[in-house]
Amino acid sequence: MRQVKTLGLIGGGVIGGAWGARAIIHGLDVVLFDPAPNAEKSFMAILNNARFAWQQMTMSPLPKEGSFKLVSSLQELAKVADWVQESAPENPELKTKIMAELTESLPADVGIGSSTSGILPSIFQAKAKHPERIFVAHPFNPVYLLPLLEICPGGKTSKEWLQRAKEFYETLGFQPLMMDREVEGFIADRLMETLWREALHMIENNEATAEQLDDAVRFGCGIRWAFMGTFMTYRLAGGEMGMHHFMKQFGPALEWNWTRLKAPPLTDELLNKIVAQSDGQMENSTDWKSKNLRDMERQRDEAIIGIMQSLRTLDMAAGKTLKKHEDRLYALAHRQETKIDDSKPLPLFANMVLPKWVDYNEHMTEFAYLENFGNATDAVLRHIGMDAAYIASGFSFFTVESHICHIGQMRVGERFQIVSQVLGGGDKKLRLFHHMYKMDGDKLGAVVATAEHFCLHVDHKTEKSCAAHEPVLSKLQKLIAAQSNLAMPERAGRKIG
Repeated sequence: MRQVKTLGLIGGGVIGGAWGARAIIHGLDVVLFDPAPNAEKSFMAILNNARFAWQQMTMSPLPKEGSFKLVSSLQELAKVADWVQESAPENPELKTKIMAELTESLPADVGIGSSTSGILPSIFQAKAKHPERIFVAHPFNPVYLLPLLEICPGGKTSKEWLQRAKEFYETLGFQPLMMDREVEGFIADRLMETLWREALHMIENNEATAEQLDDAVRFGCGIRWAFMGTFMTYRLAGGEMGMHHFMKQFGPALEWNWTRLKAPPLTDELLNKIVAQSDGQMENSTDWKSKNLRDMERQRDEAIIGIMQSLRTLDMAAGKTLKKHEDRLYALAHRQETKIDDSKPLPLFANMVLPKWVDYNEHMTEFAYLENFGNATDAVLRHIGMDAAYIASGFSFFTVESHICHIGQMRVGERFQIVSQVLGGGDKKLRLFHHMYKMDGDKLGAVVATAEHFCLHVDHKTEKSCAAHEPVLSKLQKLIAAQSNLAMPERAGRKIG
């Protein structure tokens, strides 16, 4: 199977741009074909939001970001792409034409996923070469965050390519929903469409407003849907007797004329009513900190992150997917070869200031410095071999003492690099000193903070210190020896008198 290093994107709008952002954050190079005059500017705006989102999504070390290049033709894209994601406008003729032209020059071992939200893959497979590698890979907005990905085969898609697709998209943190056959609208959109049509009827008949309908979902069923879905919700509602009791109790209601599955005609009157109610809902809302689109997108992203992080602690649904992906990222970070000179301070952790870290003075607050210095300590520990397997064996280093000096200030969006130095240690001790530098372009700028950490190696079962085990012990001793000749930092050993 071809190793995917470069993702080719056809279309860089809301969906295609977010595909590219997710890929770059996960270390893939991206080439984009989009004739729109502002394609690159739009892409970079989406990428910037995705960076903020993923720094909050996980503490796992992300790979080094991939590169971005805008190309002028499908043929140029086909020369370098190892996988292609098509996100062109929802037009069957256009997608069929794109697939036919693309596959004339694209190697047969390059997979092609379409982001279409409803067009059957058999339609745009019709004139393509090697159509067995073409399928629908339908994501959900924002694509760089939400894990669901519907993979729908066309009539000519092979099982081998479906398996390849599943494996590839999982490396980007997706939860593939593998469909058995083509279904118009796929699965999730058909469910959402049913709810949407009923909502339009209720607005048309003055039974509910747009705001009431949204509140019914976001304060009730939507929270349950995030981790249980519909059927498990109803099963639990049946008590100890489960779904059978629920259906016996509530099944007859299915024959009542509560809902109207056929959508009402979208007349100008209904359209104007929906728009007016939506505008009023936005105007009266006190939930949004800002009505600026990009700010609203970021606040939406933070809400999604909050749900997924909460579910992660329970190891449920989307949180379980996130945890599995984090384990993959930790393993990848440990395997990656880095050309680090152990005889010099170690530049192992970098980040940018996130909005949630800023206090009323508009500067990064104290807890965020500790969090990032803690991440830098974790990076050193990974460097000496303390990977997920080592922790699972029942051993790790615990930080037992810290001292932070605040020297400068950091604001939202500013990037920083933490450089770490080993001051000493032994078979179960490690003393570290970190310098946090504000980045000046690609170079280290001024020091904004320092931190000194003292760590002990601990046996999880006894909760007592013990000597480190191999291979960590040897790597720890070599690192201590390699840095033993470095000058002692100015603020090392500082304390509040």
